Amino acid sequence: MKRVISILGIVCLLGAAAYAQKASPKSLFFVIDVSGSMQKNQIFEPLKNEIIKYIKTEAEKGDFVSIITFGTDVKLIAGEKISEDNTATNIALLVERVSKLTAKEQYTHMTRALDLLASQMGLIKAANPQGMVKAFLFTDGKNEPPPNAEGSQWTFDEILKKHYNVFDNPATYLFIITLGIQPDEELVKAAEGKKDKIFINTVPDVTKLEEKNIIPKELPQIAPPPVPFVALEMTGPDEIKAGKEAQYKLKVMFKEAKDGAEGKKLPLMVELSPENDFSTEKGEVTIMNGGEETFPIIIKSPAVGSYTLKIRFQPREEMKIEPAFFELKFGVRKPDRTLLFVLIALLAGAGAVFLFVKSIPRFSDDYLVVNPKEGLSYSLKEKQKWYSSSISSRDLGISDADFKLSMNKKTGEVAAKVLQDGEWKEIVLNSGDVIVDPYRFEIKIV
Repeated sequence: MKRVISILGIVCLLGAAAYAQKASPKSLFFVIDVSGSMQKNQIFEPLKNEIIKYIKTEAEKGDFVSIITFGTDVKLIAGEKISEDNTATNIALLVERVSKLTAKEQYTHMTRALDLLASQMGLIKAANPQGMVKAFLFTDGKNEPPPNAEGSQWTFDEILKKHYNVFDNPATYLFIITLGIQPDEELVKAAEGKKDKIFINTVPDVTKLEEKNIIPKELPQIAPPPVPFVALEMTGPDEIKAGKEAQYKLKVMFKEAKDGAEGKKLPLMVELSPENDFSTEKGEVTIMNGGEETFPIIIKSPAVGSYTLKIRFQPREEMKIEPAFFELKFGVRKPDRTLLFVLIALLAGAGAVFLFVKSIPRFSDDYLVVNPKEGLSYSLKEKQKWYSSSISSRDLGISDADFKLSMNKKTGEVAAKVLQDGEWKEIVLNSGDVIVDPYRFEIKIV
């Protein structure tokens, strides 16, 4: 039953606001909540039908009609002036845009919607000072902006003070219609001083809506809301290495952020001189009080030399930035390849050593030197050094003889150098041959 009463209330309020002496041109604004609850509560379709009916019956030649939606985002869906030549077409287009609206969004960003509405109303009023301006805002919820969104910290009081010249203007009216709920307490409190301009779930005596009030010579002295302020510092490296994608790490430091600046996005405009292709991973930084953020700039194949970066901040809303422009100079130098050369040299050296070691003939496990008198045997493989192709008696730990054994890599023959008659002689050994008495060379048979 409450939902039916709410929809009937829409009909009554729209009808009451419409009943007045015909005056042209006028401007009509429809600000529509498109959060999912509007669809869930079966409010959305009846609301669209009433808005369509109102547009068809009330919009005339020369009128301006605007449609704004708000949920997670705030969007200007239509802004049409109904021309004399295409009245039917213009109205049909507006009706089509309303009929295609859907209500699926998660949040209800009402303060930002009110801010956009006031801005649009101000523009229309400036273009047509004598025309009537009426705005209707429909919602079934309270202000619930998405976290960290632009304007998420705004209050209704701040918005009304910011746009005081709009809502204090003669023949400018805002009707706020809540569907099935009590209106937002903060909104009601903010609108208390404008009861003759902002009407929540009610309308004034319709016969007085068309009266042309005289604009007061002096507007009320209402202090505008404070302008967000941020103090910045910016640093970057004096030199970077040349390369296919050279990286310049720009560091933005937030020395101070106040009056609502913290959490806002701050876009950067970057210029590079002399000109060179470059890209950035992001186009903005997030303001943090006392924090810092890195802003990488990728420069494509820069030539060696000196460069200048010019960085300018361009906020999306009024904001005081100190300073708002930076100029940083840096140099691009050739990459230091010393380490690479050292690494290549080490790899080459290691490769040469590997090939050298691999080229050394190695004795197998079954090659032995034996001393039958003492019953001793010596394994050649165990005593062969990794860098040597021969084994001496000293390597084997033999002190009462002097000889040296080596292997021919091609033939596999084992030869011994022995001292005979004061001269070193080389003899080829077969298994069982005497090297120097009593030591023999043997190939162990497994």
